[in-house]
Amino acid sequence: MLATLLLQVLAQAPVPSDWQNQFLFPESFTAAAGAPLRLALGRRNSGKIEPWEAMAWPKQELRYAFLQVDGQQVNRDRLSPATGSDSWVSLPLLRSGVAQIGMDFQPKDVALSAARWRSFWKLSLNGLEGWAWPHRKPIRLRWQRSHKCLVRATDADGRVGPAAAAQAKSGQWLQIRALADPTVLPKGADLPLRLYMGEVPGGQTRVVVHQPDGSRLLLRPRPGGLAHFRIGQAGLYAIEAHQLAPSSEPGLDGWWFTATLTFEVQG
Repeated sequence: MLATLLLQVLAQAPVPSDWQNQFLFPESFTAAAGAPLRLALGRRNSGKIEPWEAMAWPKQELRYAFLQVDGQQVNRDRLSPATGSDSWVSLPLLRSGVAQIGMDFQPKDVALSAARWRSFWKLSLNGLEGWAWPHRKPIRLRWQRSHKCLVRATDADGRVGPAAAAQAKSGQWLQIRALADPTVLPKGADLPLRLYMGEVPGGQTRVVVHQPDGSRLLLRPRPGGLAHFRIGQAGLYAIEAHQLAPSSEPGLDGWWFTATLTFEVQG
């Protein structure tokens, strides 16, 4: 049984728009197998998950994308843009089942003023042990992003096939692994998670759960990367995790790893 975690509701705070939390959203969390699925990177709008704001797609920054469903995985090094849009891309759903769709982006150098760094630290990183990073001067980080979402792909009769992909490891830089299929969990159930850095579980990771009503929970994973939270509402959940690592490169303060997971809990 997973150890109880310390959870606290985070106060709403403004996040600078050029580096604020980003998530991978499908056009629909339930879609027909065999058809193209539209995907976009989005930001929360006005502190809530919905409505959310789609961003311009970072075409040159994608390292790779993948889709796992029913024991199969397809990798892509580029995605086709959706017709008439600079925000949406498409990826075919191979077959019915719960699909795990993810992507990693090229590392990106981010320079933050002291004020922005303090704001971000307070919002998402406060409590990471072992890091006495400067709060009174600008900081330069190399940002590595890993995003994924869970989509229920239905067959011609509206049925969803195997769901093993919902709990599969993704092999991303930093990954949030669900240890149960959250798309079928009832309200009141606990969703167990495990955090990995590469293939190694654990590390000093900060996890924020954005709930359907716009409130947030802060998780402090236990040793081994284990965490859990209670599903209190139906609707869209967006989870983000952050981990920092020092850098020996001159002029670079450290690496900032971000992972996200989005899914929908049925009503």
